Amino acid sequence: MKRRVTHFIIVALWAQVFLLSCSSNECGNNSVCGDRNAGNNNRSGAQKSNSANPPFTYTVRENDPWDACDGGLGRVFLKPTSLDDVAAQFHIAAEATNEQLAAYRKQRAVFDREQDAVTFERTIIDLTLQGKSTRAVTIQKITVDVTDVKPTPKTSIQVSISGDCGGANFSTFVADLDKEAPKLKFESGEFDDGQKRVRGFPVQVTQSDPEIATISAYTSRNVRNFEFVIQWTSDGVLGKTKVTKPDGKPFSVAASVDGAARYTYYTQAGTFVPTT
Repeated sequence: MKRRVTHFIIVALWAQVFLLSCSSNECGNNSVCGDRNAGNNNRSGAQKSNSANPPFTYTVRENDPWDACDGGLGRVFLKPTSLDDVAAQFHIAAEATNEQLAAYRKQRAVFDREQDAVTFERTIIDLTLQGKSTRAVTIQKITVDVTDVKPTPKTSIQVSISGDCGGANFSTFVADLDKEAPKLKFESGEFDDGQKRVRGFPVQVTQSDPEIATISAYTSRNVRNFEFVIQWTSDGVLGKTKVTKPDGKPFSVAASVDGAARYTYYTQAGTFVPTT
């Protein structure tokens, strides 16, 4: 008799755990949740799916860290390297053809990857959101997920880019990645001609009416990897979509560290000067 009672208790506890696990109404990243499946056993009505096909598309354009006119501040080379090796990547003739410029940029990009170069302090990202049809998709909000934090090595080399082009005061969201829970904060500025930028959420997008959210994410310490998560609704369905770089890797920014080598590259003169 005691054995039967014990078996009954174990079965009851197992059933309770199962029911609790089915009552969750949270959506995971890259998931779709909805309440249209009234016949499921989920008391909240939320249906989970690993769908990676949201009803909208997104494209990412990240500013060139080597272009001051694009808001670039330079890079931090996390792997030990020499200034001579870095400087060799900046030798390009002023009269270079478009093909030579493309080859030059490709060579420098390869070097940056090999030396684990990370954008210095701040990156600016244009996130374009566009519906796939005439049906509206409501972007409820965009959150920032810091996925990894590590100290900047003292053996690193930080190279800043000198100068600016002026008139770069545009509307943007800023995200302080040093915060425990970074949030997007809107800062108003001048609009670029012909570009439409999101000022706040929620906002709706369709195929014929896309939106651009410009996000400036920055750090003042450590190396920080991060992603964005878009929370959206469409036709009674709630979903979350993760945003990374086109290659699937997270975005990255790095601050310099005391004791590491620091230089400023003056583009017009083509010279590297130690930064004190």
